[in-house]
Amino acid sequence: MKQRGRAIFRDGVYQHIYQRSADRNLIFKNSIDAIFYISVFHKYSLLYEVETIAFCLMGNHIHTLSRATDPSRLLAFVRDCSSAFARGYNTYYNRMGHLFQRPFGSAPKPGGKRLRTCISYINNNPVEAGLEQNMENYVWNLFAYADRSFPFSEKLVLRKTSKAMRQSVSEVSELMKEDAVLTQVFLRNIFEKLNGLEKKQMRDYILKRYSPVNYSQLRSTFGSFEEAKHAMHSFMGREYDLKCE
Repeated sequence: MKQRGRAIFRDGVYQHIYQRSADRNLIFKNSIDAIFYISVFHKYSLLYEVETIAFCLMGNHIHTLSRATDPSRLLAFVRDCSSAFARGYNTYYNRMGHLFQRPFGSAPKPGGKRLRTCISYINNNPVEAGLEQNMENYVWNLFAYADRSFPFSEKLVLRKTSKAMRQSVSEVSELMKEDAVLTQVFLRNIFEKLNGLEKKQMRDYILKRYSPVNYSQLRSTFGSFEEAKHAMHSFMGREYDLKCE
């Protein structure tokens, strides 16, 4: 167990982590920014052996529900993931200064109702914000990828698609084999070659494979994906116990 200020980090306990932009302005301006962040999150999750059960990117803030066997690894993960994303982001947009507000918010969710409520809260952020009527219709909480490969596009059949799409899939696949970060420059070059449908297919293709959410653990927490959906559709609560770390 590690304690800093009022926040307590327990071994193996899920931690609701909340990060907002330093100036409260938009961070994720487009799909490229969001996919870049998710690929960074994926890479550092593997590096620090962090498990995530809920995840949501909003325009100017991020919610995750993650844990590690050693709380110091979870703290190092947040630090290094945020720093790596900020460095790449600042370079791409030619900006300076902190990207995320300090300190970040956090609250332990040891299990049971508190854990399920937090999962529902995180996934329903876009619903609460009026962006979607149902949480599974939002791309950036990654819930739709729990049981579908192409939830926001048509199934990708390479032999029926364009040469540009086949080449793009090949380039992305090579980086995926190494769990490499997909930089904004790389993503921009990839997506510029594709038509409207292909862009949606490529987004689905990447997010299905780079999603950091442990869907098996999510399913077991609620019993099934259908029960998880039902609980989230019925959700009316809020999170009030975030502390600054």
